[in-house]
Amino acid sequence: MRHDGCLMAFLQQALDDDSAKDCGRCRNCTNRASKSHQPKPELVIEAEQFIKKRPHHIRSRSEWPIAEISDHPIHGSGITIDKDHRMRWGFALCSAFDMGLGDQILRERNNGRQYSNMVVDAFVYRLQEWAKNKGIGCVTYVPPRNNRKHVPLLAAAVAERLERPLVHAVARTGMGARQSDQKNEVQRALNVANAFMIERSCKQSTLLIDDLCVSGWTMVTVSALLCHDGCPSIRPAALVKHSLSG
Repeated sequence: MRHDGCLMAFLQQALDDDSAKDCGRCRNCTNRASKSHQPKPELVIEAEQFIKKRPHHIRSRSEWPIAEISDHPIHGSGITIDKDHRMRWGFALCSAFDMGLGDQILRERNNGRQYSNMVVDAFVYRLQEWAKNKGIGCVTYVPPRNNRKHVPLLAAAVAERLERPLVHAVARTGMGARQSDQKNEVQRALNVANAFMIERSCKQSTLLIDDLCVSGWTMVTVSALLCHDGCPSIRPAALVKHSLSG
């Protein structure tokens, strides 16, 4: 509802107050409503640079949301994730709600056949900076549910730019539904508990690529499987971290 007069007087009149008069202080009385606030250009640039540079972490997990998620050995220590099966802290290029880049990535994810050179270049640039001195030996990825090529092609580009071998280590079992359809942490962890299997071993410190990290349980589970198979360490990296991410 729009009211051009004094806002305080309007409220008083609505309450049948006969003493209603202009207050001289509200935004309509001071004419502030008609003045559009324009921040200083240098502040806008500074804010945009901060958003682009701030780190978006994918956190490691030390516990499953419930015990005995599956019969696999990675779930064999009750609620605790075995220390040897835990992924390291990881990296995401941006948040799903970041201006510009986050929107661009989600559009390409939903509508394109693969990610644009602009997105790949931005991801690799930040990855090179983040992964420096972390001893990454090879690159692998989370296989998509629907055989889309976005993530495999992204991982291949990352491996080529970082001059590391790409290992097609993980495959889908056919079990599990869409993570986005799950309602809570327990459902998300259960949904991916038996969704993956290891086809090839990664015997070096590995960079695990996915495009979207929502709950984090997909990467936690895949990392645990790879480590159980003999991988010494996993560092996850994604294009976009959703607000539900850990």
